[in-house]
Amino acid sequence: DRMIHIELTQEQANSLLQLIDIAIKAGGYQNAKVGVPIADIIIAAAGAARMVTAAHVKPGATVIDVGVTRIDNKIVGDVDFEAVQAIAGAITPMPGGTGPMTIACLLENTLEAARMMGAI
Repeated sequence: DRMIHIELTQEQANSLLQLIDIAIKAGGYQNAKVGVPIADIIIAAAGAARMVTAAHVKPGATVIDVGVTRIDNKIVGDVDFEAVQAIAGAITPMPGGTGPMTIACLLENTLEAARMMGAI
């Protein structure tokens, strides 16, 4: 499997959310706002600062923020943390949420690759 990375401007991200909204509503979910309020788990990884707001999150949902954007020398995620934490059942902070797991997985994969190459 290959991973594909796509960077979007805020306008492009909004357009993508509108397309998702259309697709979800076409599937019969007429009350969904931009598709995601019906989700039990949201993984935000668009790279668009604070794109996911409380209006997008179903009460009690688990929200995982993987997006990273620098604004005024500060790192923020794709989720409006302050607004969403009030309704989410669980939420990762940004920074400090998924980063340690990403590093751990990277190190584990590097070690496995070294073993496969016979380096260790």
